[in-house]
Amino acid sequence: MHIDWSAFWSSLLGTTVPGPIASLVLLWVSHRNAKILESQRTAPAAQLAELQHQLAAQGTQFTYWHQKRVTALGEIYDAFRVHLDFLRRALYIPGSRESLDPYFDFRHVIDKNLVFLDDELQQRINAMQFDLLEFWN
Repeated sequence: MHIDWSAFWSSLLGTTVPGPIASLVLLWVSHRNAKILESQRTAPAAQLAELQHQLAAQGTQFTYWHQKRVTALGEIYDAFRVHLDFLRRALYIPGSRESLDPYFDFRHVIDKNLVFLDDELQQRINAMQFDLLEFWN
């Protein structure tokens, strides 16, 4: 029995060695693609978590500013009420010697609270205050 070694090596190298090498290459490519897909899946999840955190912070900030706006409107309303009472006493009661503190306190309360209101509401409050100032003069 005579073995043809060139045919043996040729068949061995032609079928046996390329199979595992090709399998290893395919395994490496598959692993690399799985990592890429995983990073593509986790990146949007991280971005979504960040956006949810930002929205929650903005919601908290909006709630805080809304509460401040409501408080400011209540204080402004009360300031108008007190100022109107002051004007009635000062202008319609003959001989009354009213302190002018409510006159100046009114403007102080308005200035302190206008920052929490939007532009349109600020203009309306300032217009009403100007009307009262004209009435005083």
